Amino acid sequence: MSDPGVRADLAARVRDPHVAPFADLVDELRAQHPGRTVPHVAPTSLGVEARLLVVHRSPAPAPAPAGPAGTTDGEPLLSVEGDDGGSERLHGLLTAAGIDPALVLPWNAVPWAVDPEQPLSAADAKAGRLVLARVVDLLPRLRVVVLHGREVEPVWDALAAAGTALPPGIRVEGTFSTEDAALAQHRASRLRRMAAVYASAADALR
Repeated sequence: MSDPGVRADLAARVRDPHVAPFADLVDELRAQHPGRTVPHVAPTSLGVEARLLVVHRSPAPAPAPAGPAGTTDGEPLLSVEGDDGGSERLHGLLTAAGIDPALVLPWNAVPWAVDPEQPLSAADAKAGRLVLARVVDLLPRLRVVVLHGREVEPVWDALAAAGTALPPGIRVEGTFSTEDAALAQHRASRLRRMAAVYASAADALR
């Protein structure tokens, strides 16, 4: 994803059939919340055929456009193949567990960028829960959900509390954020915990 050509190609394909429903959802959210950074799902994911939903806290702010006005070089993308430390760490966890990264649908508890230094607001958490319910509805083959970060689990738990129908038999695992800041302390033990979570996810996907 650090290659501008690769990023531009992926950004141009966010409406490929397998990810088009998520593109429609993102377009709707952008229209409802102008000025918010809501990234598209990269077409490297199997999209509606994904079997593993990975949920982080919130997306990073949009990158500055890298190309001329009107190009898609600066399109923010959700991918487990990003060029940031958290994405690289997640990709490593997946491959170490024997999980094909294409099986993953990356999403966020809050679908737009928020201040990483501030707790999630009640309004953002509620909005995120409503959107997350719609994402789950788009994943008929969902088998595993991995929740990264202490603020993510309450958003997921609120789905059941609100009466959202969840797929039967899915495995839900909570663990630490993959971001560098979350690993500043107890790094080795937290990485071991994340590795164990993905080993469990791999078992559920077999």
